[in-house]
Amino acid sequence: MNSGCTVIANRSIGSVPFLLKHKENGLIYKDGDVQDLYKQVVYCFENTQECKRMGRQAYKTMIEQWNASVAAERLIDISQKLLNGKKCFYKEGPLSRAKWL
Repeated sequence: MNSGCTVIANRSIGSVPFLLKHKENGLIYKDGDVQDLYKQVVYCFENTQECKRMGRQAYKTMIEQWNASVAAERLIDISQKLLNGKKCFYKEGPLSRAKWL
């Protein structure tokens, strides 16, 4: 993603629900479904401009949300909130909730 590539990932991989949004910044296929994986790869070959767009979005996701600075700031913030008895989750990026796939 950091290289601007479109990722095609298995939805059961731990980071997928956090990092990828299907057809926005990558493609997600069903666990154990070789035909679905094949379908996603073919989609990229048949939609090269869309594949490039998703790659740009993947890069943007890494640069704007999933970087060391954001993660460090959020870790400090959530640590302070937890020490004060508060809960905190972010909508996207580090310390966000993963969607159930």
